[in-house]
Amino acid sequence: MTTAVEMPGPKSVKKPATKSPLVVLHSHKAGHVFAHKLAKAMASVFNLTEQGGLPCQTSFVADPCRASRDVHAYGISACNWMRGHSEIVNGSSLRMALHEARAVSFVRESSDRLVSATLYHGQWPTPEGRERRHEDPCLRSTEEELVRDSAGLIHDADRRVSEIFRTCRQVAARAYSLAAAAENQTATASESVNAIPYAKALSALLIEDPKAAVLMEFARSQTSVMKAALQTQAVRASGACIREISMEMFNDGFDEAMLGLLRFFELPTEGPLVTQLLQQRESLSDDDGHGTSSRMTSSMREELRRALLDEAESPLAPFLHAANNLLDVQREHSWEHWLAPNATSCPYSPAPKRWSRFGSPSPSPNPRPRPSPSPSPSPS
Repeated sequence: MTTAVEMPGPKSVKKPATKSPLVVLHSHKAGHVFAHKLAKAMASVFNLTEQGGLPCQTSFVADPCRASRDVHAYGISACNWMRGHSEIVNGSSLRMALHEARAVSFVRESSDRLVSATLYHGQWPTPEGRERRHEDPCLRSTEEELVRDSAGLIHDADRRVSEIFRTCRQVAARAYSLAAAAENQTATASESVNAIPYAKALSALLIEDPKAAVLMEFARSQTSVMKAALQTQAVRASGACIREISMEMFNDGFDEAMLGLLRFFELPTEGPLVTQLLQQRESLSDDDGHGTSSRMTSSMREELRRALLDEAESPLAPFLHAANNLLDVQREHSWEHWLAPNATSCPYSPAPKRWSRFGSPSPSPNPRPRPSPSPSPSPS
């Protein structure tokens, strides 16, 4: 009599710890929703501790030792390193903060990112659920910041920036007037403008003149384009174990991109746990209202993007091209351009250790000097 052998199901499979802490870096309109969902999903499937609010946007700059302790307290972290801080994280700070970690950083072609940001911030009500009252999108301080960021990258940057902000002030007045007219405002012009939310003004201008709306949004939040490119350049020079990744990779081939990411993170690439992760494609791809693809047809979006990159037509073109040169972005690049097959060959080999569910490494025979540990999160 033969006895049936019960095959182990997904719940009986031993879940692995990671050899190194894992980090997913992102910024606004460059994978920020997907990054947090991805970290949470991988933490759940592979039994890792996950931190979705890692304060690296400030501590990478102000206190890289603290950032290193934060990173190493968790199995996987996701953080927005551009929010709330305008400084660029230099290479030495990155090496210190990401000591022994493996990280991926989401990047996005600059004109595509800018169009997406314009469509996103032109929604009413706003996806964040908060109401932005009148704000000046053409601040002098932002103008000066763009001049500093562009120095050495763009010929005659001072004049070009001045032209953009002069145009911005003209189109901003038109945008708020259009929005006020749509609201049938009966107050004075000044009172009407001060009562109109920025999103409504941007939305009204998008309908009448999309290129002018994009210029206004660029002037208001140029840090999301130039700063992201400068930060990515610093990442490349840091020597940290960090690789670039893009949403296009997952849109064009979700399974292939996910398996490449798992290889880089030194996690299993086959078996029931991996199947479980790949089956979450739909929930991971849900943008939770942060996506903008439904707000403009793909053909209109591509036409607008090409116009923005035309130096004979767009004053933004030199800045977008400069940012793309820093990013080394070519939309024709294959999947391997973003996460190369040899991506696991990092500048160093992390010391052998196993990271437990609660983030405490087992001792290694010859441990590297490390910053003083911060209190590990206690099990719930």
